[in-house]
Amino acid sequence: MLQPMPPRLGDRSLFPDLQAKAYLAHASISPLSRPVIDAMREAEDDYAAHGVGAFGRCARRLTALREGIARLIGADASEVGLVPNTTSGVIDIAFGLPWKKSDRVILFEEEFPANVLPWQHAARAFGLEQAWVPLEPFLRSSDEGLAVLEAELARGARLVAVSAVQFKSGHRMPVERMAELAHTHGAELFVDAIQAVGETPIDVSTGIDYLSCGSHKGLMGPEGGGFIYIDHARAAALDPRLAGWTSVEHPEDFLIGDEPCMRYDKPIREGARAFEVGTQNMVGFCGLGASVELRQADLSDPHSRAEILSEPVDILVNSAAGFPNDHLIDVTPEGWDETLALNLSAPVFLTQAFAKALPEKREGVVVNITDWKTERPYPAPRFSYTVAKGAIDTFTGRTRPGLLDVSDHDQGHVVGRRGAPGPALDGLVDDLDDPLGRVATVPHEQLREPILAELLFVRVLGL
Repeated sequence: MLQPMPPRLGDRSLFPDLQAKAYLAHASISPLSRPVIDAMREAEDDYAAHGVGAFGRCARRLTALREGIARLIGADASEVGLVPNTTSGVIDIAFGLPWKKSDRVILFEEEFPANVLPWQHAARAFGLEQAWVPLEPFLRSSDEGLAVLEAELARGARLVAVSAVQFKSGHRMPVERMAELAHTHGAELFVDAIQAVGETPIDVSTGIDYLSCGSHKGLMGPEGGGFIYIDHARAAALDPRLAGWTSVEHPEDFLIGDEPCMRYDKPIREGARAFEVGTQNMVGFCGLGASVELRQADLSDPHSRAEILSEPVDILVNSAAGFPNDHLIDVTPEGWDETLALNLSAPVFLTQAFAKALPEKREGVVVNITDWKTERPYPAPRFSYTVAKGAIDTFTGRTRPGLLDVSDHDQGHVVGRRGAPGPALDGLVDDLDDPLGRVATVPHEQLREPILAELLFVRVLGL
């Protein structure tokens, strides 16, 4: 895995061949970094040497890429599909929604054509009505723009399609509030995110229903790659009219086994993977994977940690383990007990280990990674996630006085923080030089070792 590298002003070490003294065209096409080029060449060399034998290795990289993208936008990996570009993703949704004649789709004036023409073609194909909202009110103030949008929504709408960042002005649209308005009026929100992802935070859990993004701008990957996000809650209603042979469940079955069986009646996959319709740009996606890895926040690095948190971290707890995609109505006592035991015991026992070191260290910082999702209207099929995050958030608030009780508080200092960018990266625990207690501090009967790297890391620093 590549080491994540936060950007530092003036550092061109990842771009040794870039000739421009100041490159300011990332909103068009980003230059390729050395790790991206190396990842693509490695994939090419693998195919050159092994042909079809390289496919499995590259396919595993694509799995890791979906997971990395999901972390980047606050989604689940099963909600992410890989597509050729932003426009393909727009087309997939425009022709995959269960439209009814005279449904209204709200578009924005002066949008980039990729987020307009597919909706116009869908309007002609399905008998839809188009409504237009001007961008000028949003440029003056979000409140003014949202008032104009709400007036249009009040007339009825099936969907609002907007770019998260406008290509002409660079204006960041208030997509979180737009999602809330759309849902209030019974509509859904589609976001073209190519000018946003990698440049400004995008969190789909704020209510974004669908999102499409290409790889060659803020993500700094090669051209010819991108991804689509579809909220689990919306997936079942979609009708992938443009599905291909890899859109079905277990598409490779007819190639495997002693007696391959050709079947053309397999069910279409549900969700974003249904729009992965055929052979992928494996080399390009390997390059994008390298770029996404570089963009993950590395909280174990003192420099990036200082930039992200502005304080040293002694214990970081991330409740990011196995949460079912459940609705309230589906919660069972067994599932509830398992979820809470798994996700609430980690911060308790690791903070306990941290407390034992406080008499020596005198001071420290406790951070709970919640990504502030407990303050947001998280989608319905995440009930256990929302409740567990809220419980951990409350626990973090109580951590400071609890730690002071076991430390020499006349000479010591404990800071409790309730939010940080996250999640922690795979393998982070094993990569630390001096972790406190390591896995031994956590009772194995209560936590599953494979998820520890996603849950937490604990480290005592020389403060």
